[in-house]
Amino acid sequence: MVAELRRRHPEWRLLAAAGPFTEQAGAELVAETASAGVMGLEAARRLQELPALVGQLQQLLPDQGPVVHIPVDSPAAQFRITPAFRARGAKTVHWVAPKIWARRWDGRLAKLRRQTDALACLFPFEADWFVRRGIPATFVGHPSFSRAIEASPTAGLPETTHRVAILPGSRSQEIRDNLPLMLEVMDRLRSEMDVSGVIVAADSRAAQQIEALNQNRYPVRSGDIDGVLAWSSFAFAVSGTVTLDVARHRRPGIGIYACGLAFRMIAKMLIRGMVLPPNLVLGREAMPELAPIAMDPELVLGAVRALLNNDQALRQQVKAWDELHEMYEGHDPGAGVADLVDGVLA
Repeated sequence: MVAELRRRHPEWRLLAAAGPFTEQAGAELVAETASAGVMGLEAARRLQELPALVGQLQQLLPDQGPVVHIPVDSPAAQFRITPAFRARGAKTVHWVAPKIWARRWDGRLAKLRRQTDALACLFPFEADWFVRRGIPATFVGHPSFSRAIEASPTAGLPETTHRVAILPGSRSQEIRDNLPLMLEVMDRLRSEMDVSGVIVAADSRAAQQIEALNQNRYPVRSGDIDGVLAWSSFAFAVSGTVTLDVARHRRPGIGIYACGLAFRMIAKMLIRGMVLPPNLVLGREAMPELAPIAMDPELVLGAVRALLNNDQALRQQVKAWDELHEMYEGHDPGAGVADLVDGVLA
């Protein structure tokens, strides 16, 4: 999106509170926030830092001329930041719709309506859902499907009958809750069948935590999700966006999300239906999902074992991913968001 705006409007000043990739794309980085994907008490602490960040950004805004604020995901933070910019006359293009539709009850709809000039949706069904509720929404596609797969299988990895990409998430808490369970399941599978596993770390910070839990049991590759998925025949993933990368590679797999009792109780009260993004888009459970669940290795082992021994189920998943590719074909999210920005300024 930043690269597309820079291409269309080289004279614009693009200010970003984001990470190094945004800066490389052509934005002026005024605050580094890419490492802020946290939960629990740490997330609460980060929210307390928002007023200072807003003040820093407002000092850089021009006294005259149009301003567009593009909040990207993180609705808990963005709903606090956006009013300050709208008070200065800024237009707002939200990129990544909050998953209000997934909850049994959610009080954010009226707030989103007040704070939105355009809403860019990642999932095809979202745009109609929000438009029916008075919010100008457009399906723009998903970054996971906007780039071609160019990676070759990562060299030097084991060649076994079953090659499992272990995808334990990116947040510290979900890695802590899920990776030990995943490792135990993998250890037991290795005693039963010809299987190997490779762990993908989202970044160097996650790699350190993963290495501490892994204790050299399985190879770890940092930032090499395309290469590892190209090598793999099956994906063992924590629920989240990474499951769309699995679908993009047309790999069968399973999604889990192990967590404590309190989180499970809250999730069961608030969340309705499926949680894995590919399943939500397709409207059916194409990839088996165990989320949220207790840290129960027997449950997960049984589900993974059953899948690996069911060739027909694995082929059906791959066929479902063909459907998903068709739904995203022709949608470039960067260009789509840039179109919305141009539209609110027209």
